[in-house]
This record gives sequence, C-alpha cells and structure tokens, in this order.
Amino acid sequence: MRPFVLTRTYYQRIRRFINPVIATILIVLCVRYFVLDTYRIPSDSMQPTLIDGDHVIGVKIPYGIRIPFGPYIRFSHPKRADVIVIKRPDHEYYIKRVVGIGGDTVDLKNGNLSVSGVKVQKKFGMNAKHYRYIDPDHAVYREFIDKEYYSIVYNVSKRPQDISFPVKLNKGQLFLLGDNRTNSIDSREWGPISDDVVFAEVVLIWFSKDPLTGEIRWDRIGLIE
Repeated sequence: MRPFVLTRTYYQRIRRFINPVIATILIVLCVRYFVLDTYRIPSDSMQPTLIDGDHVIGVKIPYGIRIPFGPYIRFSHPKRADVIVIKRPDHEYYIKRVVGIGGDTVDLKNGNLSVSGVKVQKKFGMNAKHYRYIDPDHAVYREFIDKEYYSIVYNVSKRPQDISFPVKLNKGQLFLLGDNRTNSIDSREWGPISDDVVFAEVVLIWFSKDPLTGEIRWDRIGLIE
C-alpha cells in the first residue's frame, strides 16, 4: 500500500480551507466579546417590552470594552430608561430597566415611581399592541422619564412590591426595575447595583418564538422601547 504523504500541494489546499475558518471564528469571537451578543428572555419579568421566548441583541460598545484579563475601558454610563444586561454574583444574566443613576434618590410607593423627589409621569393603556401578549388581569401603562417612554404592566389583583424607604444612589450605582412591576426580581430585592456589572444595552428583538406553541411571533421582531 502506498504511504500517505502530506505534500506541499495538500498542505496548501488545507491552508486555503482552514485559514478562512479560523479567521471567521476569530471575528465572531471578537464581535461577541467586544461588540454585541444575543440573549434569550426566559421569563415575563420585562413584560410587555420583552416576553418569554424573545431573543434579543445586546450591544456592548455604547458602555465600553472589556479587555480579557485587563481593565474595563468605559465609554459612557447607562442612562435612565435604558434596558441593560447585567451579570449578578450568581453568574446569571439579567435584563432590567434603569430607573435611577448615581446621585438619584429612588422611591416606589403604591406603584408610583419617583426619582429625586419628582414623580415619574404614568399614563394608562398607551400601547395597545402589547395587550395581545399579556394576561387579561394585567393593565398596561406608559412611563415617561427623561424625555423617554416605555410600557410597563401591573397585575390588577396583586399589590406591587414597593420600596421600604427612598434609596440614595452613590456614584456608579444603578437602580433597576423590571417592566412587569408585580412579577420581577430586581433592585427592590437586590438593592442598588454597580454599573461595573453592566454588559450591554438591549436594543433589538431579532427573533421571537412562543415557548408553548412553537409559533414564530413575527410582529415581535424590531427595536424595543
């Protein structure tokens, strides 16, 4: 039997195949580590903005770059109304909305949010398209903060969790809430979080699939509030 010899021709062919594969892998890894990543929504804590089965894109560049085994180079800090991805000490990723930043005093009583003594404006039923994806015992509201707005929901038969006393945020701290104010684990339980644990800003639903029926929810795809 003729022995197999890795000739120069074979080697060149293998390199022509392997080099693009390696380059593609490196580009994908760099993009996912430095630029953006994808996340699946596993619960309804951000309902109606994000619901179970939504797949979202989180963009990392707006806040900074994490150097492997090096410093975190920060470009900017999260703003009120941003939807962000954080990593908690339990190593789980959470997606919540920023309602307070460093220097703010946040209060939440009877479902009414106040930031530094100013009550956040809230209007009922301002985004009817969300009703399709929430239970009939929930009411949709729209909150307005820093010229931004977003939709939130309350279970009409369940009292939302308040904050025991106003929380003063130090520099570099954030106060986060889920848009589903009666069914969310957030800063009402954790307290303020450091913005060093922020990984990305969520900007887009790129895919959505009902976890029960398998139906693709095409109307969910697009930019989020």
